Amino acid sequence: MAKKIKEKTVGILGGMGVYATLDFLTQVFNFSPNRESFGNLKIIIDNAISIPNIIQSALFEGPDPKRGIIKSIANCEKIGAEFIAVPCNSVHYYYKDVVPHIHIPWINIVEVTAEEASHRGRRPLILGGLVTNKKQLYSEYIPDALYPTIMENDTVINAIEEIALTSTLQEHSRELVKKLIYQYKDKADSIILACTELSIV
Repeated sequence: MAKKIKEKTVGILGGMGVYATLDFLTQVFNFSPNRESFGNLKIIIDNAISIPNIIQSALFEGPDPKRGIIKSIANCEKIGAEFIAVPCNSVHYYYKDVVPHIHIPWINIVEVTAEEASHRGRRPLILGGLVTNKKQLYSEYIPDALYPTIMENDTVINAIEEIALTSTLQEHSRELVKKLIYQYKDKADSIILACTELSIV
C-alpha cells in the first residue's frame, strides 16, 4: 500500500489587497495536485487588517508594520500553519527583519519569482508598486533588473489602485501600461508583474 503523503498546512498573510489575496488563493487551488477536492493542502488566511500601511512605513517613516506582520504569522502558526506565504511584494521589504522572529518558513515570493525569471532573461522590466520600485526589491536577486522612472511608474501605480478597488482594469489604463512597456522593448528582455494586483488582469 502506498504511503499516504502528510498534508501540509499553508498560512497566507492576506488583505494587502483583498482581490490579490483571492487571486492568489485561486492560483493555489488551480495548481493543487488534487483540484477536484483540494484534499492535499490545508489553508489558513489571516487578512492582516491591523498591519499599518506598508508604503507609509517603508517610504515616509509611518508606523512600523513589523510587529503586526510577526503577530499575524504567529497567529497562523498557532492554529496549524507550517509555512507562510504573503501575496504582496511590498511587504517583502521587511522580510529579513521579520524572519528571525518567526518559527515557520516564509516563502519569499520576490526570491522565487526572480529565480523563475532568471530562466527567461537577465534584464526584466519590473512593474510594481511604489515600495518595490523605489527600494528596487528585485535587484538583490536580479542585479540587471530595470525599473521605470518614478514618473513612469505612476502609470503602474494608477493601474494597481484601480485593480485594488474594482478587481478590473479599464481598457484606457491597460493601454497606458502597454505604452510604458513598449518604451522598454529595446532594453528589457522580459517583464515581471511585481505586484500581485497586476496578476489579476
